[in-house]
Amino acid sequence: MNRVQKAAVIIITLLLVVLGTAYGAGYFYFGSHFLPGTELNEFDVSFKTAAEVQDLLDQKVKSYAIAVEERNGGREKIDARSIGMKYKPGGTVQKLLSGQDRLLWFIPESSFEKTDLGFVLDEKLLEEQISGLDCMQNMSAPTDARILYKEGEGFILIPEKEGSKVDLEQASELIDTAIRRGESSVDISGCYEEPKIRQADLEKKYETLKKFQDVIITYDFGDRTETLDIGKIRDLIVDDELNREKVSAYVEELAAKYDTKGTERNFVTYDDRKIKVSGGNYGWKIDQEKETDGLMNAILSGQTDVRTPVYEQEAKERDSNDIGYTYIEVDKENSQFILYVDGNPVIQTTGISGSLENGVYSLKKPVSEEDGKNWCLPFGSGQCIYGADMDISDETSDLDTAEETDSVEDLQIDDLEELLSDPAPVPEEDGCFAIPEDSARDAFSQCKKGMPVIIY
Repeated sequence: MNRVQKAAVIIITLLLVVLGTAYGAGYFYFGSHFLPGTELNEFDVSFKTAAEVQDLLDQKVKSYAIAVEERNGGREKIDARSIGMKYKPGGTVQKLLSGQDRLLWFIPESSFEKTDLGFVLDEKLLEEQISGLDCMQNMSAPTDARILYKEGEGFILIPEKEGSKVDLEQASELIDTAIRRGESSVDISGCYEEPKIRQADLEKKYETLKKFQDVIITYDFGDRTETLDIGKIRDLIVDDELNREKVSAYVEELAAKYDTKGTERNFVTYDDRKIKVSGGNYGWKIDQEKETDGLMNAILSGQTDVRTPVYEQEAKERDSNDIGYTYIEVDKENSQFILYVDGNPVIQTTGISGSLENGVYSLKKPVSEEDGKNWCLPFGSGQCIYGADMDISDETSDLDTAEETDSVEDLQIDDLEELLSDPAPVPEEDGCFAIPEDSARDAFSQCKKGMPVIIY
């Protein structure tokens, strides 16, 4: 080996020793220091020890602040000091340091690490800071959009108001979570209470109400009226449309109030007794199905008019007193027949009664002869008043005399038969009331179909 070769060997050997020493020193050094290019929580921690990194994190915790983004561009700040926030080492930094690959320490390579800051804070102070935010002061609740009706102006659609009320619980949760994650801002604009009903939700209903706001339908019930205007019509609207079920229910209420067929009536008798009479088929009855159809059409067409309901059955008078002042009255107990015309008793006579059913009935078409009965006034189901061959001309005074000693109520059927000079037999069939033929003929000439017949 010549001198040149020896020198080369020595130089290479020395170089290897130096490189090995440098590599070993680096390997040993980065056992306690972070490798070049290492970032931790946005800090460049290259060549720093765990203690130095912890100092950096401590400084970051102390300088931490979070921006609270509010509605309409509002912004407030909560900082570490105000919530008692302090760094608390937890061994994470040392764990990251020990876990880095030192074999290739001499090759720079970017490394980005993220770790919890490892801090503690005062929960009570945080709660006070959140509740003390300006956006939490003097809050106003949102108001729903609504439709108002003003006389002379009609319907007005009032838009909703957003208000400024924040859901404290929801906002607190968002802020607390953001702080614990070390975030620099948090948006709580979604924590404001919202109106439940917005203007857009009412647009269709508003247009529907405007269409009906001038509708006024006045029902004519004789001495009474019922007015259906927008104040009631709006209760008949469902899902922004006139609802048939609601209209039907309204008609049903009218029927319950104004139908008189078969209802109990107060009645003043010929001898001024106040009684109640129920049953029978006389009276008014609304055809609810047809009237619902008619009322639906009237409202939808925007009518302003006086309306007469569609009736399934009508009576002679539409006033509260639907009997009126022209009617037949039969007092079964006292065997009296009275015909009133325009409030005047034009015929009153004594009769003989079978088993009549109480009630107020509608007189059928009078017939001069039916089933052997003359001057028949039929009503109800198989019931009638008819003329029989009996003469009570002489007995009228006897009845008057009897009234001086005994009331008519005390007279029995047998007594009446004895008073008749040529008595007709008591009707055998039920549902008949026999009166003298002359009275029956006279009544026949004055009675018309539909006249009320009161039996009690």
